[in-house]
Amino acid sequence: MIKPTPDTTPIKKVFGQLLISIGAMIACGTLLAGTGPELFPRPPEIKQAVEFWTRIYSEVDSNSGFIHDSRSLDIVYEVFPLSKSASPKRQHRSIRKRIGHYRHLLRKIAQTPEEKLSKAELRIKHLWGAHATPSQLREAAKHVRFQRGQSDRMDKGMKRAAIYQKRIQKILLENGVPEQLAALPHVESSYNPSVRSKAGAAGLWQIMPATGRRYLKVNNVLDERLDPYKSTLAAARLLKHNYSVLKSWPLAITAYNHGLTGVRRAVRATGTTDIESIVRQYDGRSFKFASRNFYAAFLAAHDVSSSKKTEFKAEQMPSIPVVTLNAYMPAAAIVEGLGVDQQALEQHNPDLRPAVWHGEKRIPHAYPLHIPVKRDVALLREQVAALERSAGHAEQIPDTSYRVKRGDNLSTIAQRHNTSVKILMAMNELRSRHRIRAGQVLQIPTARKSH
Repeated sequence: MIKPTPDTTPIKKVFGQLLISIGAMIACGTLLAGTGPELFPRPPEIKQAVEFWTRIYSEVDSNSGFIHDSRSLDIVYEVFPLSKSASPKRQHRSIRKRIGHYRHLLRKIAQTPEEKLSKAELRIKHLWGAHATPSQLREAAKHVRFQRGQSDRMDKGMKRAAIYQKRIQKILLENGVPEQLAALPHVESSYNPSVRSKAGAAGLWQIMPATGRRYLKVNNVLDERLDPYKSTLAAARLLKHNYSVLKSWPLAITAYNHGLTGVRRAVRATGTTDIESIVRQYDGRSFKFASRNFYAAFLAAHDVSSSKKTEFKAEQMPSIPVVTLNAYMPAAAIVEGLGVDQQALEQHNPDLRPAVWHGEKRIPHAYPLHIPVKRDVALLREQVAALERSAGHAEQIPDTSYRVKRGDNLSTIAQRHNTSVKILMAMNELRSRHRIRAGQVLQIPTARKSH
């Protein structure tokens, strides 16, 4: 009896699909990421720093911090508590005073025979080992530093990450970036998509305006740095570009903080791409504590967030209808016409700037508007289309410009042009209401219109 030849087509099809999937995973770095050391090495110099940052993210909250040596991170002089009721300025003063105390103490220890040291002074000396020389202790006095704890912020970040991280990992992988880099927002923003820094960085990935304009829309109407997923796409592209130049994920991650040009300069100066050697040897003027420790902080944030994952149940954002606009729309028309809560509308469209919500600008044409209402999507589209016919515009409200004169301030300029200081600061990316200069050109919104 001749046995029928089995049909292997389904098996071949599945095997072919598996090979394609494996190829895609290799391209994205997921298989390599699983094996770890090749992508994210942990040489001894880095391990010490990782342990330090692990303690910062897991042991010490933001109401205290370490007084420590900025170069040898295993040297922690004390956990210094901060007064919860004190203003940031007063806290800063107390920190500076405590740093001064340890600097004085180290210089004193360096010039005092051991038998004349107090128990507290001996403890400090012994942190540096039995063979610490006076010159080493005097040098250590220059490197006393304070690092605020982050454990409470990490916990808050974990709650936010439970909402965003799964989709963020997917975006990273789709763009050829290891999914482990989803831990970077813990370092940058504690996973807060609305935070802005004093330096002008914004969003979950803390993207600077100039970098944002390379990959996103950043203007007086839209700031896509504040959208968790659009900003993730930008961060993925930036990290991938860094890696394509540097051929090293530790360096690509460091360049995210220090800049690609800065890291390339460090590579040239040290003659190596080894992260341990660069951290130990490179002494560039702008290669300060944050840049030197950024890769170690990332590794620590990844470790701590991974260990805490089971404590924070993954959350799913509610499904929000999205309607792409076919006209420039006043936000007020959407709020009134659809009966939507404006605060909820702002929350679900975080990249729209204050000028839109205050009426100085319209929601842009072709913008995918997330509308938080429980309504059939087809019906919602019909309602939006009707609003577009009655209240929509073919153009954006134009800007005008104003050249600052001597004696001007933002308050008087805002009053003169029937707008607010907040709008002027947002439109012109001003970090302080007190810092404008004669001759500076400001963008000014036209007179407000409700429609």
